[in-house]
Amino acid sequence: MASLIRDLITVLEEEEEIYEYLLPITREKKQVIIKNDLQSLQSITVEEQKAIEILNVLEHRREEVIVNIGTVLSMDPETMKISNIIDVLEKQPEEQGELKAVHKKLKDTVYELKRLNDLNRMLMEQSLEMIAFDLNVLQSMKGMPLVNNYNKRARQQFDNEPYNSSKGVFDAKR
Repeated sequence: MASLIRDLITVLEEEEEIYEYLLPITREKKQVIIKNDLQSLQSITVEEQKAIEILNVLEHRREEVIVNIGTVLSMDPETMKISNIIDVLEKQPEEQGELKAVHKKLKDTVYELKRLNDLNRMLMEQSLEMIAFDLNVLQSMKGMPLVNNYNKRARQQFDNEPYNSSKGVFDAKR
C-alpha cells in the first residue's frame, strides 16, 4: 500500500508541475490576446497542446494507481477521490500529510489556471464580438451611397437638384 501511495503522490506532483508550467504561458496568452498577436497565440497554443498531451498520460497513470489503491482497500475506484484516500491514511500521518499537501497545491494551481483560462475565454469572446461588429459595419457600408465624391461636376449636379432650392426641403406652406 505504501508504494501505491508513493506512486500517487509522484503522479500528482508531476501533474502539478505541468500545471505550474502552464500558468505563465496562460498569463502570456492574456497579453497576446489583448495585443491581437495571432502568430504568438498560435505558438502558445502549440505549447499548451504539448502540455495537455503530457497531462493526459499522467491522468491515465493516476487512474491506474487509484484503481490499484481501490483494489487494496476494497473500495470502488470509480467513486474514490483523493480526499477519501487521505482519510484512509489516518494511521500513516507522514504519507497522509504529504498526500494532503500535494493535493492542496494541485487544487490551488488548477484553480488559478482555470481562473486565467476563464479570463482569456472572455477576452476571446469580446474580440470575436468586435470582429463581428466590424464586419457588420463594413457590410452595411457597402450599400451606402458614396458622399465623398466632391468635385466641380458633383457640385453642379447638386445645385441642379430640386431639393436644393432656396426654400429648403423642410419648408412648408404657411
